[in-house]
Amino acid sequence: MHILRSLLVCSAMALTAGAPPSPMRADTTAWEPFNLGAYRRRVSTKVPVAQRAFDQGIIWAYAFNHDEAIRAFQEAARLDPKLAMAWWGIALANGPHINNPMVDEAHAKAAWQALAEANKRLDGASP
Repeated sequence: MHILRSLLVCSAMALTAGAPPSPMRADTTAWEPFNLGAYRRRVSTKVPVAQRAFDQGIIWAYAFNHDEAIRAFQEAARLDPKLAMAWWGIALANGPHINNPMVDEAHAKAAWQALAEANKRLDGASP
């Protein structure tokens, strides 16, 4: 059953790989929580919704949906302006990955700017 589910998901992803983004998920829409599972990576925030947005961002990054990951990490940064890991996530999602080892100039610049923002917030971050 798990193999069949995996094949269906992979087939759906392959069919939509070259499709333009859905107008319902344009970058101008507000970030909304989406049930992506129970994975959690605790970060230094006292804002539960910022933690939830970060968790969603890391799951999207692991699923190679980097645009949605960036949106979720940006929301975590908005909800908790002191959260260094939100900026780390933005850098991660803008950087190279197995499906895109060559990063264009715009993404490289965004990654470096996000790392600079993360470094500004290190005092409040846990090791």
